[in-house]
Amino acid sequence: MTTEAMKERDQALAQVAGNAQADERESVERALGAVVSRGGRFTTDAVIAEMGDLYHGLREPRLLGAILKAWRSAGRIVPTGEYQRSTRRACHARPVMVWRVS
Repeated sequence: MTTEAMKERDQALAQVAGNAQADERESVERALGAVVSRGGRFTTDAVIAEMGDLYHGLREPRLLGAILKAWRSAGRIVPTGEYQRSTRRACHARPVMVWRVS
């Protein structure tokens, strides 16, 4: 990914986070916190499963990515450098990043 593309990604995620409703942000943070509290490795699949129907009610599903980025920047989680196939039907088994608690 080019530096310019990374800047645009970061700007888009900042905009998503800035426009998020407080209750949506809290729902995502609560679900991510629950997954992280279990320790070990995880993917976004686990966070989405933790959210259940709340995830599908988000106005902007990219909010999960924005919050993951914020938690990474804060040193709370780190990417492992590994990927695994998503178990979510909507993702059609695409690779998703594996994270771990830092």
